[in-house]
Amino acid sequence: MHQRRHFALSSRPKLAPVSALALALVLASGTSACTSANSGAPAGPSDAGAADTGRPPTSSTGGAGGAGTAGTGGQDLGQDAGGGAAGTPLGDAAPMTTDAADAATQPARPGKALIYIFSNLYFRHPSIETAANALAAVLAPLGFTSDISKDQAKFSTAGLAEYSLVIMIGSCGTPLGMPETESVAALDAWLKAGGGLVGIHAASAVAYPPSSRFVAIMGGRFVGHPGNLRQSVCMSKGSHPSVVNLPVPYTLRDEIYVHDGYNPTNQVDLECAGVDGAPLPIAWHRTEGMGRVFYSALGHELDTWKPDGIHVKNHILPGILWAVGR
Repeated sequence: MHQRRHFALSSRPKLAPVSALALALVLASGTSACTSANSGAPAGPSDAGAADTGRPPTSSTGGAGGAGTAGTGGQDLGQDAGGGAAGTPLGDAAPMTTDAADAATQPARPGKALIYIFSNLYFRHPSIETAANALAAVLAPLGFTSDISKDQAKFSTAGLAEYSLVIMIGSCGTPLGMPETESVAALDAWLKAGGGLVGIHAASAVAYPPSSRFVAIMGGRFVGHPGNLRQSVCMSKGSHPSVVNLPVPYTLRDEIYVHDGYNPTNQVDLECAGVDGAPLPIAWHRTEGMGRVFYSALGHELDTWKPDGIHVKNHILPGILWAVGR
């Protein structure tokens, strides 16, 4: 009861390859979400302290890897091949709503998704392939074909041109290479031209500085998950499609992320209680030119990714569909 009361009383603002030394410094710092209480990896510096670091200001408004086409196959992702069942009916999923003015700015684009799962730090979340398959499955009956890939070369002007949607799942470390200048520029241009970008869980756990354009695009950079994997109470804010059909409160077991480099133009959709009970921004959305960004830090646990479960059907999928203007 204490946690829920805190949410009610809190203010609610509207809110060249990597060198071995550089990567070693990132790993030693413990600032990557590619560590886990389940893996035995050391906790980051924020894991031992208060969870208030990275809260939004109250005054603010070439790696190798296989690509596969999912949604038609049924292959497993164990060998980085395309995966996903042909489609899972959505049952009683709530209808999605989209701001009419924003939708009018969205150019017509093909229903093709890049589900990007590249990670190059020392712990790789076991839920990544499960999440990728689940999303490919639920997107298929909605007219999307999905390429599940680790190929960094996708992040170029030519590589992104065939996609209307990019979903980055657990893509931590240096997912766009280092230096990432050209790939981030390509992503930025694609997004502003009307692309839909979705980041999930460790997609914010990057080795780029908090001032980087990639961090600004994603909306923040992971710095820790105090308390590690734990039960938390989450509360929705506003009426974004990604939260309107979640239980109130939404209680779940997950890693509750703290971020720095927070983009003040984010519109927070979901807050979860930190270890001190104070609310932390966990899911947000934002427009970039004619494009849209949706990010949710939730999704560590395998059970989260049941295609007909609350998390997929009432949170992630509505956020994805908002990002592509549907």
